[in-house]
Amino acid sequence: MFNKQDSSYVRILLPDFFALDLDEDKINALVAMNHVACLCKMAKLNLNDAQNNIIASIEYLDHGSSVNVQIMDRYLNMLINAVKEFLKKMHALKKEDEAS
Repeated sequence: MFNKQDSSYVRILLPDFFALDLDEDKINALVAMNHVACLCKMAKLNLNDAQNNIIASIEYLDHGSSVNVQIMDRYLNMLINAVKEFLKKMHALKKEDEAS
């Protein structure tokens, strides 16, 4: 996805990968997103516009150099790792909620 105002801006997006059914899920998601932000510096996790699902993305600037397969694989791995960390944290938070 390219930004029309900035042709060098690129965003690789994984939309709506984790549904938030309960208010408790939203609170846990904010905690998990903050956790991922501390671990995965290039990945961004956000609530979607409806605030009922999570979006993951990698953003970078492309300065005219072609992105080769090796670099794209690295970006995609960063995205996958961010999602995995989010899911792991959400699972741990759900276990904590169930135990209390």
